[in-house]
Amino acid sequence: MKNQNAIVALVRGYQNISGYESLLQRNKQIYENIILKSDEKFDFILFHEGNITKEHQTYIKNNSNGLNITFLDVKKTYPKTAFDDKKNKINVDLCPPTIQSISFPLGYKHMCHFWSMDFLDYLSDYKYIIRIDEDCFVTKFDNGLLKQMEENKIYFSSPMFQGQDEDYVIVGLKRLWESFISVHGISPYKSFEEIKCPYTNFMVVDVEHILSNDIVCEFLDEVDDSHGIYSNRWGDLPIWGVILSTLIDGKNYEENKNISYHHGSHRTNIN
Repeated sequence: MKNQNAIVALVRGYQNISGYESLLQRNKQIYENIILKSDEKFDFILFHEGNITKEHQTYIKNNSNGLNITFLDVKKTYPKTAFDDKKNKINVDLCPPTIQSISFPLGYKHMCHFWSMDFLDYLSDYKYIIRIDEDCFVTKFDNGLLKQMEENKIYFSSPMFQGQDEDYVIVGLKRLWESFISVHGISPYKSFEEIKCPYTNFMVVDVEHILSNDIVCEFLDEVDDSHGIYSNRWGDLPIWGVILSTLIDGKNYEENKNISYHHGSHRTNIN
């Protein structure tokens, strides 16, 4: 029986099992600081690009404190929308590439697209999902978080918010945003430059609500149609920053300082 909640990540495949050391540490921290202390039940899903062998999947399961992990290949699993090379198109009129945005490989842009919208389709059967990337090691978790979110109608939570992304990787996003709010008669809570963006490598999302929110889904469709993620390098951080600051009331999302973790690739301690 599927649980109402899931803890998820999009992970790499490696040639040798030694490459999974970070992922195993992440799983251990989740077990010790979330599973052992929470009344909530979770499914555990690891998305990958078809490059984690069955042997390696077994190794990961056997070394993850008994977590019942499901591996899903984003290139084979329904709805097959993720990591689609056909979306890699240039849009010179709205969001042309820059010297900096060109430096990001296609796989990175696929990842940005996945965490901007594709994950919602793959995880549509869940109420809440917690994204914890493979280099994020939980040290403290608010174990009443999901109940609080449901009681207070919080649809999105992240341990940290930050300023808007660099100009050279959001070329055209402001223009698309301005057009969207003008067409829909939306009064923004802030100027584009004042938008605060969630640090999306650790985020809690009410998938059920987001998928039922027509204006959010319509905005994501326009982002998808613009090819801004691929033509420039719009990331999931600025895209969700725009959504939250513009399309969701401030009382319905939060920065939760009761969650702490170490972000390995950035060598940063959050909270």
